[in-house]
Amino acid sequence: MQTATILRRIEKLPALSRAGKQINGLHRLMRSRCLYDERAYDRVSRNRGAMTPGVDGQTFDGMTLARLDHLAQSVADGRYRPRPVRRVYIPKGNGKMHLLGVPTADDRIVQEAARMILVAIYEPAF
Repeated sequence: MQTATILRRIEKLPALSRAGKQINGLHRLMRSRCLYDERAYDRVSRNRGAMTPGVDGQTFDGMTLARLDHLAQSVADGRYRPRPVRRVYIPKGNGKMHLLGVPTADDRIVQEAARMILVAIYEPAF
């Protein structure tokens, strides 16, 4: 699908949700490359923890368009599988430790793409 078509469909999701309409074609939206390149990557890479590597050692510093294309294609083909989360303990203010899960950069992008679609559907209902 074209970028403009994808963005228009995502913008229409809240109105369809408010109207109680059934929403179809979500996997088609998740397969769209522009969702990963233009939206999810931009949002997640600006996060303060973007340079924290996951279990694969990759950060957003090494992200390329080819890698984003491969990620979108693996989601489209059904080959995408999330990796384990790296566990990191960080100190809390009271001296105890807090467990933090650090997903891989690829997993963060796919999670953000799914989050953007689901928020557009469910936010109006809540």
